[in-house]
Amino acid sequence: MKRFDPKLKDMLCEALERFPFFKYAAKMCLISADTFKIMRDEDKDFSARCEASRARGMLKYANKATPDFMLKCADPETFKDRKEVEVDAKIKFEMVSYNDTKDTKNPV
Repeated sequence: MKRFDPKLKDMLCEALERFPFFKYAAKMCLISADTFKIMRDEDKDFSARCEASRARGMLKYANKATPDFMLKCADPETFKDRKEVEVDAKIKFEMVSYNDTKDTKNPV
């Protein structure tokens, strides 16, 4: 089903060539990223055009960005940042009893 305006699709492809990130191309064309994804999912030809436009846009940035950045942008799910934290701490706990009775012979 092709329910979206062909002019909008052309604008999105142009935006991807200038700035090859789906989220920002959608913002540039005043639609949400979710709507853009729905458009690509519904129309496989449009999706292929988007990928081609995005690839041309990525080539423009290829010699300006680090390889890590380009990989993260091209395939964020595969190349996302993985944060690992290793904790090696020795913690002392002090047990304190709060007793309403002032029984000094048998503290709890």
